[in-house]
Amino acid sequence: MEKFPKLFIKASIYYLIAGATIGVLMGTRLAVSSELRFVHIHANLLGFISMMIFGVAYHILPRFNARPLKYPNWVPVHFYLMNIGLVGLLIFYMAGGYWGSGIKSILLGFFSIATGISILMFAINILSVLIEPQLITPMPAPSSSGKEENKIPSSVPLSVSSNPPSDKEEQTPSMPDIGNGKGIKKGEKCRADVMIGKLLEIYPETRKVFAKHYGESCFTCPGQAYETVDQTASMHGLDVNIILKDINEEIEKALNKNQ
Repeated sequence: MEKFPKLFIKASIYYLIAGATIGVLMGTRLAVSSELRFVHIHANLLGFISMMIFGVAYHILPRFNARPLKYPNWVPVHFYLMNIGLVGLLIFYMAGGYWGSGIKSILLGFFSIATGISILMFAINILSVLIEPQLITPMPAPSSSGKEENKIPSSVPLSVSSNPPSDKEEQTPSMPDIGNGKGIKKGEKCRADVMIGKLLEIYPETRKVFAKHYGESCFTCPGQAYETVDQTASMHGLDVNIILKDINEEIEKALNKNQ
């Protein structure tokens, strides 16, 4: 799992603990105030729930839709801006910035805007992932005889059933190809557009490369079946040429070993 999605999830747990602790204090009437109620709600809503969603979405959605984030450099900015904004918002609300005026009120507004901007950054970035990927429509297989292509429609015999299909009959939908990656054959070197699932099937030795650069969690991700080497490198913010160099070194070792 990447660094900042994991940090978002860790931060969400800390906010959950803080929000739950405040909730217990309020429930037992050890501490009761309108300011604490505000902190309790926002620590759970913006801290726990939102940051858990941010972390999971950044990790899962690019893989499920086979499309990397458009602005991967925004993710660390989003993380720090969200946390600084939320903590500042809670502190200056507790300090009376909402009810008063002056520097406390100005800082409360500043941290509120920072939090809002960070959420907007997430929305823009994740919407770029949810755009439907352009699927490649497979070309029809060529006929065994070129003469078949020159036949006019009326000369091709048709078989028409006298009984129309029943509405109760289940129609098997055609499944489109997912993604636009390529396969690889034994003896070939890896390219940026090769799907990781196909690569691991032909060259299982390359697994150590992905474990080194992406971590072992890479192999539990369903996206590995159709993501390309280039897509995964982009998702992890790495240079695809470095990944390819390590992969092809492992392929070369495997081929030399089998000779």
